[in-house]
Amino acid sequence: MNTHPLGKERLRAFYRNRHNPLASLTAEGLVRALDAFDAGYLREAALAWESMERRDDMIRAVAPKRKKSVARHGWEILTLPNLSPAQHKEALQQKRALQFFYDNVTCANALDENEQGGFKLLVRQMMDAVGKRYAVHEITWKPVVNPDLAPLLKHGPLDGEVPSYPRLADRGLSFCPALVLREHRRNSPTPPARHCAQRRSP
Repeated sequence: MNTHPLGKERLRAFYRNRHNPLASLTAEGLVRALDAFDAGYLREAALAWESMERRDDMIRAVAPKRKKSVARHGWEILTLPNLSPAQHKEALQQKRALQFFYDNVTCANALDENEQGGFKLLVRQMMDAVGKRYAVHEITWKPVVNPDLAPLLKHGPLDGEVPSYPRLADRGLSFCPALVLREHRRNSPTPPARHCAQRRSP
């Protein structure tokens, strides 16, 4: 996975190298894109699927409905039953951290800064993984109520390589809000930007 920050240079390079994958799409080209996707090179297939989602009259109608239907659901953070007192205390800490994280999350689209929102937008963006197998966000942290941090998640393009799923954590592509907030309270500096990949279950 290309985990460079989603800065202006990265986005400028993405737009500069972008092309219409449907204009020259052939059966052989589609096979190559799908084989490359299965090998971890996502760009060509992801661009084709994104174009289809924007231009095909049926997909354009049903894909947003599917994403929004999940985002409309309520949510609740639960702890497991039958925990030991020590485990229950740790679970409550995790629950408070997650509750704070999702109550204060700010979400944006790295390619379109006019698209901003909160938890519901985050869910809609993560639902991209249903059609494209992966959805990637860059996570940055901003101080809000001392000593806590509020997350800013930017939904980025699938323009790089993705390692096999068991290795995502080794590449900085997963995170635990409770651990990040706890380490921040201990050490004070704002954590660096990281990337989080959501993967559709097989």
